[in-house]
Order: sequence, then C-alpha cells, then structure tokens
Amino acid sequence: MSESISIQEYNKLVKTKKRQPEGQLQSTLGRKLNGIWKLRLNPNLVYWTYSGAGEKKPIMTAVMQQRKGLKKGDFDYRFEINKKGVLHMVYLELKSSKGSLTKDQKIFLERHEGLENVAIGSAKDMKEIEEFLVTNEVFINE
Repeated sequence: MSESISIQEYNKLVKTKKRQPEGQLQSTLGRKLNGIWKLRLNPNLVYWTYSGAGEKKPIMTAVMQQRKGLKKGDFDYRFEINKKGVLHMVYLELKSSKGSLTKDQKIFLERHEGLENVAIGSAKDMKEIEEFLVTNEVFINE
C-alpha cells in the first residue's frame, strides 16, 4: 500500500486558483481527488463520488436520472472514510462565492445533521474545501 501524503504536499504538485466559480471548483477538486485516489495517498479513503443532481441538463436526461434514483438536493460529493474500522460518511456541497443552498439541499442537510459518523458541509473556495476535508480526514494534514 502507498504511503500517505498531506494535502499541503499534494498541493505542491497541483496548482490551483484561490477564487473560482462553482464548476471550476468542482473540476479542481475532482482532479485532486482523482490523484489522491489513483495513488492511494489516503488509505482510509474507502470511496468517493460526485453527484450531478443539480447540474443543468437536457430535460429527458433529467427525467431518466430521476427515475433511476438521482434526487434533488443531493450534495455534490460523498466520501466514505474508514476510522478505526468504522465507516464515516462525509458530504460536501460546493457553491460559488455568491451561491447558497437550495431548499432541497437544506432538507438534505437537516436530515443528516446530528447523525453519528456523518459530517456535512458546504464550501465556496479551495481554502474552505481543504479545511473541511482535512478536518474530516478525506485529506491528510501535515
């Protein structure tokens, strides 16, 4: 198994802008996560995925995805973290600097707040994203 590296070390390998629109934030985070995942830089990261529930798409695509179970309000990212043999879920929603949670996302947040082994949050820039993911052990801090 690969050795872990901190997010600070990984950031030295990947350059990012400080403030970005939501789509660029998702792309930047996705690149980091793919690198961490492929290189197994966090052995406790069991699984992660992105949900395109809120993305604009053709109506027929949206209808088919809803029929298959994609729900309005799903947060952008879901992470599964192994903490001493116990699975922890981490949810993260990315927003633009002026964006806010939708009604459906607020419901999603309320349903998950206070649950054991669940962390849920939103972020508007890479600094907030990294702080949240380090705090919840998706990224490893120095």
